[in-house]
Amino acid sequence: MVNLKKDRIVMYSLLAVVFLALVFIAHGLALMFICMGAAWWVREKKLQAPVIVVVITIGMGLLGGYGMNLIQKIPRFDEGSGNWLKPEVQDVSVRSWFTARDLRNPADRAGHTGVLLGSLLGFAVAVGMMRRRRRMHGPGVVQGRPLVKKDSGWADEKEAAKLCEFGPPKPGKYGGGVIIGKLNGRILRVIIGRMAIAAHTAIFGATGAGKTFGWVLPNIIAAAHDGWSMVISDPKGELVAGKWNGKGEYEPGIADWLKTQGYNVIVLNFKDPGQGSHRWNPLFEARDEGEFRQVCEAMILSAGKENPFFAGGESNLFTALMGLTRYGSFLEEEMRHMRTVLTLLSWPVEKLDEAFEKEFRSGRLPVYYYEKWRGAVGMFNNFATGVQNKVAVMTDGPLAALTAGHDVNLLDLATKKTALFCILPTIGDLRPLLTAFYFLLFKRLVEYAEANNNRLPIPVRFILDEFANIGRIPNFNNRISFDRGLGICYNYIVQSRTQLNSLYGADVAETFLGNTDIRMALRVNDDKTAGYFTRQLGSADVWDVSQRKDVTWPWKRVEIPKKTESKKKMDLLFPWQFYEMEFFTSVVRIPTCRPFYLDTVAFSDLKEFKELSREPKTIADFAPAVPKQVPTPPIPSPVEEAEGIEELPKRKRKGSKGNPVEPLPDVAGILEADPGDNDIMRMFGS
Repeated sequence: MVNLKKDRIVMYSLLAVVFLALVFIAHGLALMFICMGAAWWVREKKLQAPVIVVVITIGMGLLGGYGMNLIQKIPRFDEGSGNWLKPEVQDVSVRSWFTARDLRNPADRAGHTGVLLGSLLGFAVAVGMMRRRRRMHGPGVVQGRPLVKKDSGWADEKEAAKLCEFGPPKPGKYGGGVIIGKLNGRILRVIIGRMAIAAHTAIFGATGAGKTFGWVLPNIIAAAHDGWSMVISDPKGELVAGKWNGKGEYEPGIADWLKTQGYNVIVLNFKDPGQGSHRWNPLFEARDEGEFRQVCEAMILSAGKENPFFAGGESNLFTALMGLTRYGSFLEEEMRHMRTVLTLLSWPVEKLDEAFEKEFRSGRLPVYYYEKWRGAVGMFNNFATGVQNKVAVMTDGPLAALTAGHDVNLLDLATKKTALFCILPTIGDLRPLLTAFYFLLFKRLVEYAEANNNRLPIPVRFILDEFANIGRIPNFNNRISFDRGLGICYNYIVQSRTQLNSLYGADVAETFLGNTDIRMALRVNDDKTAGYFTRQLGSADVWDVSQRKDVTWPWKRVEIPKKTESKKKMDLLFPWQFYEMEFFTSVVRIPTCRPFYLDTVAFSDLKEFKELSREPKTIADFAPAVPKQVPTPPIPSPVEEAEGIEELPKRKRKGSKGNPVEPLPDVAGILEADPGDNDIMRMFGS
């Protein structure tokens, strides 16, 4: 039974009394209001629908009433007197058209009939205008032409019922799922797991296509009703605490509503931690030598393509310094963070070598990191430059402060309802840090699921807007394939196929797109994406009407054009039509059923939108501000270079014109301490 608040019960009761009064006192007016409300609802709450009903109702009433009044005023010929007589006509009473009182005047009866018929006709016209707008695409038509076979072309409601639930998201079993849009005004939700659908989703849409308001926010609501934890990328920082629009009005965020639903809210503000953010330190997230190596490789390789030799050397040096920062006894606890790792790169190599020897011989530094150091020290200056260039972003004050502490437990996502927001900057390249974060997050969840009968106690849904800005996540093509049974669902949003191809490579991008069950396109602005979806949607046989006419003079003046109907195969959408798609319109491709042509679900269409608190919030209401000061160890003075020590070889990759190319150093000699590094490139799917 629906629970209503007292104020709503009173409001609905008053409306019911008013409506009943209208029915008994002015049933013509009541019918007009009914048709106005029905048209407004069917036309997806657009104001033009009830306006059409009012205009046609009044127009039909005026036409009937005053039309009959004019007919009554026509003079009549009196045969007895032989004169034309002007009849006496009663004045028209517009009120009686709506109340049906005192309809003795034929003009008033005609006006009353016009009001009743006008209300019904207005409703039909308002609904018909919506149908006419949809007749180019949708169930039963392709490119505005009727289908040869009814079970082809765009999917209808019968087709959708195979794997979808109808209606807005709600609490309870099958109350959430993935909202894909509206078909004939009814919201469609794909239920995760039904018919073996994992519901991984790829959303393609150009800037300004309505991805956030028309997909991200409604699906956060759906995931909350499912009781899933969420990892949400927030490129603009508006989903957490809302924003002030150009009119000076506050538009609320979603984090406050999630807290009312029992969610634990975590915010990682990579854009400006000073506004508010929790902290995450990779040094304390990595649990063992293997994870340290994988994190370092991910951060080095995500910064750009590199010669395997130099990538391996930079990874060795980076891993060694992370180990020294984690376990070195000469550092205070508050100095164990990523900023210190980069500070150590500025130390004289002799001082660093001395620190490694001392910590290793004392037993505090595991041999793994000592071996990494020995493998990289021979070309320290060359490798140090590469590491500094690739992870320099973490030397920035605010971002260094974010990684200087550790108060985020990633496993909270799997053990209690948690919403983790990652606020991303619009400028700057954070791919090294973000790649490491998502890599360890995926690894934690997968390991926890495997330890709990291959299923997370609380499933986790990733809603990754601006997916290309996150960076290349290691093994993502394998993750999206194997994690479907663990209770992990990936929804990633990109602007084009070109973004995916440039980040992962065409073959790898094609692989994980093939493992993505739901593929959606809003308005796109590139040929590659438009062509991809044209092929995905396919074609259908339609009845095409053509005309033939003789243009020879004078027959072209008198001949009636001949129309012929023939069967023709047509694409459901041509590539150029993706550029012209209306706002809040999408196409969706799902296995086991025909493609959908849908309206997206505006967040304002859901009742949860009205439940959001309009009290202005800031990010600091959900996470504490991070101080900008980060303690680092002092840089020691350089020592005199000992006599007899040969100068380290200079790093040269390409010979200049006319000069011979200096041969590369012996890779095996430098990396012999860790033969496992041969899989550096393989972990990235290359």
